[in-house]
Amino acid sequence: MAALPPTGSAALTSDGKPADEFKKRVSGFVNTGINQHALLAFASEARGGRLCTLSADVSVCKRNVIRTIRFNDGVKWVARLRIPSWPGSLQSRACSDKVTADMRSELATMEFLRRKTDIPIPEVYAYNLDTPNPVGCPFIIAQHVHASTAEHMSKAYPGHHEGVPPRYQHKFFKQLAGIMVKLASVRLPKIGSITRTEGSKDRFVIGPLVETGTGPYDSAVDFYRDYPRALHKKLAQEADPVSGQREVLQAFQALASTFTHQATTTCGKRPDEGFGLANYNLGLENILVDSDFNVLAVTDWSSVASMPDAALHRLPFLMGVDCLVPGLAEPHHAALERQQLAQQLAETAEMVSQLHCANSRQASRGKKTSFQFNRRAFFCKEALAHRAMVYVQLRQGRVNREWLKGLKWMLKHSDADVKHFYLLVD
Repeated sequence: MAALPPTGSAALTSDGKPADEFKKRVSGFVNTGINQHALLAFASEARGGRLCTLSADVSVCKRNVIRTIRFNDGVKWVARLRIPSWPGSLQSRACSDKVTADMRSELATMEFLRRKTDIPIPEVYAYNLDTPNPVGCPFIIAQHVHASTAEHMSKAYPGHHEGVPPRYQHKFFKQLAGIMVKLASVRLPKIGSITRTEGSKDRFVIGPLVETGTGPYDSAVDFYRDYPRALHKKLAQEADPVSGQREVLQAFQALASTFTHQATTTCGKRPDEGFGLANYNLGLENILVDSDFNVLAVTDWSSVASMPDAALHRLPFLMGVDCLVPGLAEPHHAALERQQLAQQLAETAEMVSQLHCANSRQASRGKKTSFQFNRRAFFCKEALAHRAMVYVQLRQGRVNREWLKGLKWMLKHSDADVKHFYLLVD
């Protein structure tokens, strides 16, 4: 095994090479956009005046700059400082309001799930979401976890694996599936994102979807009728439309009309009425592990929503796991390998959920309180349509064209044809 990657906040550093413009923007933010003295004063006050310093390491992830705060008694905290949005992406006031709403929802989600589940989620100690504020940006100060991201730990092992090293895949998939089951088992009355009621820290409600700012929705029918339009509007506000974008959203809406009349439970078995939760940022870069790939924390809760059951059957990105575009032949070995791993994850999720269901029945004297995944449901039309909606946000014309073909193929074929394509593909 190669030298171990950095631990703690340093593990959040991206290995990718972002565009020069992004690098320049982040560099300027780190050098002049953050008032370090104000940040340290804020952290010190949160711990009763104890002295603290900032470590020299600076880490960057998709939306945040990460700094480690060290107190004079050895305790460490992590500060997540929000990187300013791309210039011109939205009007400044609207952009600021969206950032505040997004971060409020993430904070509410983390606290809600810390109370409702045993998923390892870092504790939040303090935050300031005002724009502007003395530090210079919205920020969250949270528990430091001495660990590495699963992404960095995976890269420390030799081989050409895209995700977790093969020797740890089954173990990691079981833990990942356990987190997915616990999220799906939290049943909420509407489709939307979690937030707090105005002026309260302890009362949680379902608010609009963080992704689009629309909703909450009382039913899957309402959600499928409105979501494509809302997503198109959101994408258009952020940047110029990409080739095929509108067509993919229209194809999604056409396909959705074929399953909105259903109770949307055919893809999985839920413990009671309502909608379960899914974390759309549950990937290797946001999961902290030790050297044996034991999961110690999940750090990103910014893209969590209650969704129809089919959407809970989701495959994580950037994990060497993926499904073929429905109906399209894919001769490449790497794509077939990703599909095989996706089927393994689906089987693991079904197995783990069955164990959770059995344990929940025993603990609750026969009442089922745990969501049950179905391995075939990861490849049902409804789940695949949701995956297309994630892909369209990559803003790649080629990807849009492929998924447009896939959505149209599903419109013309039966559920049995779709299952045959995925589960019996050569």
